[in-house]
Amino acid sequence: MGRLISLLIGYAFGNFLTAEVVSRKASGNSVFNIGTGNPGMANIVNQYGAVVFAGDLLKIFIPCLVCRVTLFPKLGATAAAYART
Repeated sequence: MGRLISLLIGYAFGNFLTAEVVSRKASGNSVFNIGTGNPGMANIVNQYGAVVFAGDLLKIFIPCLVCRVTLFPKLGATAAAYART
């Protein structure tokens, strides 16, 4: 059951569009309306690429840490691996 919950937590964090949040805060426009319309870091790399990259790294780090250390310490690295996928 811990593996399934880890997988769902990782999936939930993966659905968060960091570039969309950064774009809305910085310019007031959706990331879909600027540049190529791609909702990723490559679309806004010239202005805020580092911020989006840091947010994307946190989307990986936080669920792995939460699942491995807080929720399922007995699963250890397995919980982190499931949260990362």
